[in-house]
Amino acid sequence: MPKALRYKTGKEMLPRIFFQKISTTELHIHENLHRPHPCTSSILQFPLLLYFSPTMSLLKKVSQAQIRQVKQLSAQIFGESYNPDNIRNGAKVLAAPLKGPAIASYYGDNNSTPTFKDFKQWFPELKLVDPKEEYRVMMVALRKKRNKGAPKKKTS
Repeated sequence: MPKALRYKTGKEMLPRIFFQKISTTELHIHENLHRPHPCTSSILQFPLLLYFSPTMSLLKKVSQAQIRQVKQLSAQIFGESYNPDNIRNGAKVLAAPLKGPAIASYYGDNNSTPTFKDFKQWFPELKLVDPKEEYRVMMVALRKKRNKGAPKKKTS
């Protein structure tokens, strides 16, 4: 006589599954096809065959060592770092995409707009005078007059 089980996950119910013991080492599982669950895909409609050792129980807990081995193997398969002790190692920072190009392009290309120096270089015959540069030179001269200018460099 097959034993019908229903599993709860959150608010939804999974489809009814029948477990039928075929021999001491096999357990045959198939879904109740009379009332399929709306979430089940057509791929899962075929019977599945699982093999268990005679000493293995469905209710037996998996040891921590086995869980650790599975996690380590999973990390190797998917190319992830295995860190069982949760030690801080910077893997999260190294795995993140680089931010440099996004930050560098935030203000746009600096060479896109011509400066006063560019115009002065392109048109030397106009003898253009930069008012900002002239103001700076005047302020440096005034500071030097008041002995507030930059100190003289050492000569070697």
